[in-house]
Formats: sequence, C-alpha cells, structure tokens
Amino acid sequence: MTKSRPPGGCPEGFHGEEGDESGLCYSDDIPCPEGLEMKEFENAEGYGCTSPPLCEQLPDAWNCVSKETFCNSDAVRYQEHRVYCMTSEPDRCNPKLEGSRCKRG
Repeated sequence: MTKSRPPGGCPEGFHGEEGDESGLCYSDDIPCPEGLEMKEFENAEGYGCTSPPLCEQLPDAWNCVSKETFCNSDAVRYQEHRVYCMTSEPDRCNPKLEGSRCKRG
C-alpha cells in the first residue's frame, strides 16, 4: 500500500525512500529494496529506506581515514589516489562522517 508523502514526512506506519522523487510513502510492511536500510532521514522528514553511511560501505575511503592511513593501504588504485598521496594536498578525511576514523584534533 502506498500514500502521498505530506510535508514533514510519511505518516506513522509508512516510510519514504532516499532519492525517490515520486513523493510516495510505502507501508512499513514493504521491506527496503536491496542495498538500502531503514533509517531516520537527516532532514528530519521521518524515516525510510536509505543507503548505509559511506564509511560503513567503504571503511578505507579517503573521506573515512587519515591521509597517512589511506596512502599506506590497498585502497590506492587510481591515478587520482596516487596524486593525492604524492602531493601536499590536504587530508580529505571528514570526522563528521558517520563511522569516520579520522584523527580528531
């Protein structure tokens, strides 16, 4: 069963889906599509099916670990990675990302 999504999110017993521009709410009896998980939306529009956090999906991504850790890992695969590691480009690690393993100041 589906309903139109009102401002502020779906009514109780229903959820939305990340990136779904249809504006529909889906019954909580309908599971999330493969690769998505049920979670509260960051914009306070209720909860719904959303992608897992970046650092959970890619724990060694340059946004999730210090430059030193990234550059000493097997994650360095592309020319862009090598340039990042071989230059004085600033550390891309973002401590605000959920699951980030950045060194905190």
